[in-house]
Amino acid sequence: MVKIEEGVYARIVKPEGDAVSNAGIVVLYDSVVVFDTHFTPEAGKELLAAVRSITHKPVRYVVNSHWHADHTHGNQVFKDANIIGSTIARRGVLENDLPSLNRTIGITQRQLERLRDDAKRAQNARRAEQFRTQIRARENYLQNMSQLKITAPFVTLDDSLVIQEGPSEVHIRFLGAGDTEGACILWLPFRKIAFVGDLVFVRAIPNVQNADILQWMETYDYARSWWRDNMSLLDKIIRWLFPHLSPFSQKERWATRGHRWLNKIRGRAFKGFPKTKEELLKRMIIPDARAPIFQLLDEAEMRSKKRKKPC
Repeated sequence: MVKIEEGVYARIVKPEGDAVSNAGIVVLYDSVVVFDTHFTPEAGKELLAAVRSITHKPVRYVVNSHWHADHTHGNQVFKDANIIGSTIARRGVLENDLPSLNRTIGITQRQLERLRDDAKRAQNARRAEQFRTQIRARENYLQNMSQLKITAPFVTLDDSLVIQEGPSEVHIRFLGAGDTEGACILWLPFRKIAFVGDLVFVRAIPNVQNADILQWMETYDYARSWWRDNMSLLDKIIRWLFPHLSPFSQKERWATRGHRWLNKIRGRAFKGFPKTKEELLKRMIIPDARAPIFQLLDEAEMRSKKRKKPC
C-alpha cells in the first residue's frame, strides 16, 4: 500500500501474488471510492482489509476500468458498493467473462475425470502421486471458482460521471478503446492524480488480446486532446499516474509513449500487407474455389466502420 497524498492510496501488486493488477483507493468526506478490485475474491478481501486499515468509512463506490477479470473479480467483496463502469464494460463482463468462467469450470471438471482415471491406471506409485497432485490442484481451483460470483457494473456511463462529497470531487471518464473497448479512468482534478487501468502499461508489454490497436491509438489521441482542451497539456498536469502492473510513476508521458509503441506494432503488422482484396487473393491459396472470400472481407470492413469511436 502506497500513500500518495492524504486520502489517496494505491495498492501496488506483487508479481507472485494473485491480485495481478493495481488498485486505487480514494477517501472522500463520508465514504470511499475503490478503483479496480484485483483478480480473485481472495485478493478483493485483502484490498478491503487494506481499506479498513486506513479508514472505517463505507466503500460506497467501486469503479471498474474495464471488464477484464483481473480488474473485476474482487467486486463481490464490496457488497454495499455501487459498481460503476462503462456500458461496454458491463456488456463485456456479461457476454465474455461469465461464459468464459463457465467454460473454464467445464474444462477443469473434464480434466479431473481424466486424471482420476489415469491415477487408477497408473503403473507405479510415483506416477500415481503425480496424478494426485494435479487432481488436488484442480480441485482447489474449482473450490475457489465456486466462491466467485461474477458481479458486473450496474451503474454505467457512456461519457462521464462525477462523484461529489463535501469538498471532494472524483471524475470518472470514459475515453474509448484500450486493451478492451470500454476503458474508463478515475481522475482527481484538484489533486492532478489519475488512475488509468490498462490504458497504460509502463515498463510492461501491453495486453492486446482483446484490443483493437488502431482504436487504442485513437483513444490516446482523444485523451491528449481532451486534457488539452479541458485542463492544460497532459504531461504537465498529471503528477501521479497509476498504470497496470507497474509501480506508480511521476509525470509519465504515457499517451505519447503508448501511442508510439502501438504505432510501431501497426507499422510492423502492415508492412508488406496487401493493399487491396485483389492483391490479397493473389497471395492466398484458396482450398475451395467457392470460398466466399469477398463476402468475408466485406463483412469485416463493415464491422470496422460500425465500431464506436471514442466520444
